[in-house]
Amino acid sequence: MTNLSGGWLKGLEMLEASSRADALRRIILLTDGHANVGERNHDKLIGVASAARSRNITTTTIGFGDGYDEQLLSLIADNGSGNDYWCAGPDQAPQIFNDEFEGLASVVAQNVSVEIQPTDGVIDIGILNEFPMTPVGRGVQIALGDAYGDEKRRVIAKLLLPTVREAGPYPLGEIVIRWATAGDDVELHTVTVPIGIGVSSDPDAPDLDADPAVTEHVNILRAAEERRTALDAIRMGDYDTASSSFNIAADLLESSGGDAMLIRELRLDSTRASNGDWDEMSTKKQWSNRRASTKGRKTRYDD
Repeated sequence: MTNLSGGWLKGLEMLEASSRADALRRIILLTDGHANVGERNHDKLIGVASAARSRNITTTTIGFGDGYDEQLLSLIADNGSGNDYWCAGPDQAPQIFNDEFEGLASVVAQNVSVEIQPTDGVIDIGILNEFPMTPVGRGVQIALGDAYGDEKRRVIAKLLLPTVREAGPYPLGEIVIRWATAGDDVELHTVTVPIGIGVSSDPDAPDLDADPAVTEHVNILRAAEERRTALDAIRMGDYDTASSSFNIAADLLESSGGDAMLIRELRLDSTRASNGDWDEMSTKKQWSNRRASTKGRKTRYDD
C-alpha cells in the first residue's frame, strides 16, 4: 500500500514554515508503488505540485523498481518544476541523490520560462519538448523550472507558415526569456529576442543557415515521441505498432549520427516488442531514458 500524499503534504507543511525568503525549497518524493492510500486522484496530486510551485516550493520525484506509475510521477515533477528519476536498484540510488543535491547547490536561475510571441504571419506553433506549457494569446509560454550551472536547456519549436512568395526577410515574432536570480539578492530578469527567417526566390535553394546541431536535437525529440508511441502501444497490447515505433526512433537517431548504443538498444527493443518479450522494468527504463532526452539530461540511472 502506498500513501503518496501523506509524507509529501507533511513535507510541504514543514517547508512553508520556513521564513528564509532566499532559500531553495524542494520536496523529493520517493515511491515504489501506485497511489492507493490517502489522496488517489491524479489530477489533485498534480494540483498539489502546481500549488506548491506557486509558493516557490518545487517537487522532484524518484520511482524505485517497477511497481510505480511513471507517467504520474513525471507529471508531478513537471508541474512542480522538479526532476523525475527512475532508480532501477540500490546501486543507482547514490548517483541519483548526488546529482539532485549537486543540482540544487548549483542553481543559477529560478523559474526560467521561454515565451514565444508570434507575428500574424505564423499560423501555428508546436513545442517538441515535454516542458509544462501555457497558452499566452496566440503564443505559448514554456516553463523550464530552475537552471543549473553545468547544464544546457534547449527548447525546440516548430512554426507553421503560409506559402511565402516574396523573397527577403520574414519576421516570425519574439522570444521572451524570464528568470529570477538565485541567492540572497533575488532579481527578476527579462530578455527579448526577435526571430525571423530569410525567404529565397528559389524553392530548391539549400538552407545555408540550417544548424546541424538543431537538426540533431529535433531528431532526438522526434525519436522520443516515437518511443512514447511505442510505450502507449505496449500498454494497449499492440506490440507490432510498438516494434515499428522503436525502429522509427532508431532511424531518426541514425540519420543524424545519434548515440550508437541507444540506437542498438532501440533496435533490440523493437525485436523484443515484436516477440512480446517485454516487462515493466523495460517500460520504466525506456520511459526514463526518453524523458531524459526531452529534458536534456545525459546521465542514465539504469546501468
